Amino acid sequence: MTVPADAATPLHDAVKRRDLRRLRELLAAGRDPNQLDAEGQPPLRYVLSDSFGFCLEDATREMIRLLRRAGADPKVANVGASVIKDAHDMVTGASELADASELETLLA
Repeated sequence: MTVPADAATPLHDAVKRRDLRRLRELLAAGRDPNQLDAEGQPPLRYVLSDSFGFCLEDATREMIRLLRRAGADPKVANVGASVIKDAHDMVTGASELADASELETLLA
């Protein structure tokens, strides 16, 4: 895997913007779901939205499923463990803990 010269690939941008339509298009066109951006991160790193607390939104679930079906590997750049840690750090209640546990399953 090579790190592109720019800060993010179109796949990274689609995930960051939470653009499921564009993500589907890019994956169908054969984009590498494990390609690293200039920060050394694969697209899976950006599936969580920045917010207070943690909620595994439907769009987040779908992005993870799409990336995983296309071959995204949570072990690339240790991204799975990083995302799970971030989720647990955001947990403020029992329902959020259940969502964080579901996230672990999706990234297993």
